[in-house]
Amino acid sequence: MKMLQAKFNNYPSTAKYFVSEVEQYVEAVIYASSEYGPSTIISYNAINVIGRPNNFPVHGDHCDSYLLPSYGNWRMLAPSFTPEFGLSKVPAVDNPPVHDFLVVRFENSVCPTGVEVYETLNPGAIFRLWAYTEHSQWLLLWDKRFDRMLADVRNHNRGKTRIFLPEIRPIDQRTNVLRLEFCTRDLNYIAGIDGIMLKSLLNETRDFRRWEYIKFVRETVDEPESEESEDLSITDLPYEMIFKICSYLDLKSLRNVEKASATFNSVVSDPRLYREVNMRPYWMDMDSHLLAWLIGRCADIRKLDLSWCGLFRMITDRDLHNFLKRHGHSLTHLRLNSVAFRDGTNFVLSLCPNVTELCLQNMDLYDEVCMDSNLTKLTRLDLSGGSMLAEALENLLKLNPALQHLNLSCFKYERFKIADTIGKYNRELISLNLFKTRALSADDLLPLTNCTKLQELNLGYANHEEVQEGDLSRLAEACPGLRKLVLSGFRDVHNNDLLTIAQHCPALEYLDLMGCITVTGESVNAIFIGCSSLRFLEINHCNEITFNWLTEWTIRYPDVDIKFKEY
Repeated sequence: MKMLQAKFNNYPSTAKYFVSEVEQYVEAVIYASSEYGPSTIISYNAINVIGRPNNFPVHGDHCDSYLLPSYGNWRMLAPSFTPEFGLSKVPAVDNPPVHDFLVVRFENSVCPTGVEVYETLNPGAIFRLWAYTEHSQWLLLWDKRFDRMLADVRNHNRGKTRIFLPEIRPIDQRTNVLRLEFCTRDLNYIAGIDGIMLKSLLNETRDFRRWEYIKFVRETVDEPESEESEDLSITDLPYEMIFKICSYLDLKSLRNVEKASATFNSVVSDPRLYREVNMRPYWMDMDSHLLAWLIGRCADIRKLDLSWCGLFRMITDRDLHNFLKRHGHSLTHLRLNSVAFRDGTNFVLSLCPNVTELCLQNMDLYDEVCMDSNLTKLTRLDLSGGSMLAEALENLLKLNPALQHLNLSCFKYERFKIADTIGKYNRELISLNLFKTRALSADDLLPLTNCTKLQELNLGYANHEEVQEGDLSRLAEACPGLRKLVLSGFRDVHNNDLLTIAQHCPALEYLDLMGCITVTGESVNAIFIGCSSLRFLEINHCNEITFNWLTEWTIRYPDVDIKFKEY
């Protein structure tokens, strides 16, 4: 009680009398940008944060908790990594290193006084915390770079589990929606969340200190005072010189500068400033008005990233359609990852004929317009977490023989002989991700041997039938350039397969064998000997490997990050 009283000592006197708090747990998950499996399953997915914690304070990779699927910098080192574009002018404060997010809803709308997150596996992923308020605004509650985290006496177990207790910024608006943003690049292993609590006063007062939040879409600039002067002003500079100045500004600054004068307004409208547009850092401000503002300036746009925009219909599929109808023909790169409206965007496939990179994570594409796709120049296609008609996907793969990177992780579709299609039409592939697709039948590894340029292959939980013995070995022999290979949960990985990999894949840097219960320490030891470039090895739940092997490998290969018995 004393701690709670002290917590509000800095608030107006009217708030000091309220010492009781109301606690709410998550009622529903609105959106998760990334999950450990398809949205059709429950295990390890975001739906498990609903309600009270199931496992806290017990540490572990509980199937009824939410696990974030990635950690560390390994994805940035993989052949499939897609560098960002259009961010060189964005200030670091506006572009934190966040890669995933989770949006949850609580039953009652309140003025928040605190948040608790129950972390049961590898704590430390939360980077920012937002609230969507009654005035349709996203307000920042906590930022790891600037705000404190409070200690909690309930935390124990040597940091393996904890209650994340941020010192949130007080706001004077009600909310029942929170957004958690995650940065996992500094984590040593997968992070797990078991529950989320929103706290508020029993008897609320609306007289809290107000924090000022400025949305650049609605910012206004004071009109400059008119003073007669014979001195030259910046607006008297040649057009190209003003353009050069503006070329160093980010979109937020351009939107402000255009209001300074007619001259600047003209320069800011120059299409050359909008060849590469990335709105992901400004997802909280993206709406129909800002997209309309961009439409009038992107006459020659090449690259567009609207990822994370669109939650709560701040932009709609109609807005996007209008933009692509006008500018889609010039686009070569289009990213619409986790845009929150999952359907109605099939026109993307017909309005952007020159796109070489198309990323549509978590998007459902069912319209038959896909069958008439004009996309024939793709080198990268990311449909992870989404869905599509089997006939449409097959047609898309056939139309793009130059495809180099294909990501179908957690993709949902009616099964067809996808391996046959890939092996026949997509032989230029450098990376292929079929994680948890259950796409491969008993004889589907053989067609993939035609993709001899593969450097990255993810077959984690990809097969739904037993693989023919020896097929994995033949695939390894056909792809000597493999640098990253994920076989977690893949049925029938034999010791002979590992011996073949050790012999034929000397460039291998990353190997994931999690859950491959039949492999032994002897066969894994052969990987260390044959693959001198190895830097990462995942062998959790490999029951035939003993701690004696781990001790030996840790001493002999200190540069290899070995994941074994993490929990």
